[in-house]
Amino acid sequence: MIFFAVLSTDKPFFDAAIQKLTDKYGMPFEVLLPQSFEHTSYYKDEMGSDLIKGFIAFQPPFDQSKLPQAKCWARAIEWSLGSHCEKMFHRSVNIDPGLVTLEKIVLATSKNFSHRLYLGDGVYGEVTLIFHTECWETLNWTYPDYKVPDIQKFLIRCRNHLKEYLSKQTS
Repeated sequence: MIFFAVLSTDKPFFDAAIQKLTDKYGMPFEVLLPQSFEHTSYYKDEMGSDLIKGFIAFQPPFDQSKLPQAKCWARAIEWSLGSHCEKMFHRSVNIDPGLVTLEKIVLATSKNFSHRLYLGDGVYGEVTLIFHTECWETLNWTYPDYKVPDIQKFLIRCRNHLKEYLSKQTS
């Protein structure tokens, strides 16, 4: 199933991004309301400080091969909600799609790195969490916010929903 992490400068931009995602993917299965995001200063120069981040997941099924298109579409939302002045672009939202499978969490990113695989359309896939013995295991490169219990619980609920969905499909 697909989910999106939405990082924003403020609630109105967050809400606008969520609305655009809902318009495309339908009613969400699960939403994790935005919380203060202080895990990195990576976005500070472009987006400022006092950022918020939330998550939204949509009903399965989602074709895994469509993850690059979802990332490209998320970029288009970022562009539409950003500010453009004097040949500069500043994002008001950063939207990162990901996949929940029974085995792992895969994030889509535009940045290449040694542990990422090219998926097409300028998009790379990163296995961020692995499911093992009823919980998510982190990896050396797992982003700090994906180690937070609330986010891991959100992803467990998504996985459980996916597992139930798949079980109904085979019975």
